[in-house]
Amino acid sequence: MTVKVRMVGGRADRNGVIEKNLDPRYVERAAPSLRTPPQSGAEVVVRDHGGHLRRAQVVEVDGPLFEATFSLKSGQWRSGWFDLAAIEPSEVNSL
Repeated sequence: MTVKVRMVGGRADRNGVIEKNLDPRYVERAAPSLRTPPQSGAEVVVRDHGGHLRRAQVVEVDGPLFEATFSLKSGQWRSGWFDLAAIEPSEVNSL
């Protein structure tokens, strides 16, 4: 028996939203203290897939997953899908 889980994929999936069939023994219920998803258009601070802190604009929200766009130091724009755990506390002043 497997369960279908929506999640942010890895590098091979271009960090997009994927569905995986997982064994239910390895799936846990989300913590009740999980923050609420940001609204589309909101500005958030996220840790990108390379580990860098980025100030990003939320484009689309899909349950606990959201797509956000951010600017690199070179001025190029990137977008990616993140889960709520990628949102950094609002008191981050290093940007």
